[in-house]
Amino acid sequence: MTTAEVEYAVAQHIGIRRNLIVPNVWWGMGLPFECDLLYVTGSGYAHEVKIKVSKSDLVRDQKKRRHIKPKWGYAPSTIRSRTFAVPADMEGCINAIPELCGVILVSPDRKCRVYRKAAINTRARKLTDEELMQMYRLMAMRVWTMKKKMLEGK
Repeated sequence: MTTAEVEYAVAQHIGIRRNLIVPNVWWGMGLPFECDLLYVTGSGYAHEVKIKVSKSDLVRDQKKRRHIKPKWGYAPSTIRSRTFAVPADMEGCINAIPELCGVILVSPDRKCRVYRKAAINTRARKLTDEELMQMYRLMAMRVWTMKKKMLEGK
C-alpha cells in the first residue's frame, strides 16, 4: 500500500465530515515534528496519526526516540493522542510501536481496524481559536496546491 492510500483510508475512518483533518502539518502549528495527519475533533482536541507503510520506515521512526519518553513527556501540549496507521500486512511489526500509541491496521480494500486504542494525554489542552484558524488555513492551502497540480496535469 502507498502512503496516500493509507492516509485516505484513515481520514475516512476518522470521519472527514465530523473532524478537521489536515495532512502533513508541521510549520504554522508550533510542533517540533511533522504530523502525517493532524485532526481536531468537535471537542477541540488535536490528535496525531503517523503513517508507516514499511517495516524499514517504522524502524527508522523508532530510532528518532522522540515518541518513546514515558508519561507523554514527548508530546506538545496540543496533542491529545498519537496513533500509528500501518498496512494490515505489517501486523507482525506492531511491537515496534510504543505502547502509549494506538494502532490502526489498513487492509488492501482500505478498511480500517483499530488494533489498539491510543492512551490519552490528559495534560493536552484544547486548541485555541487562533490555532484552529491556522489549521483551516493549512487545509485550504493543501486544496489549492492540489488543484494547481491537477490543472498542470501532475
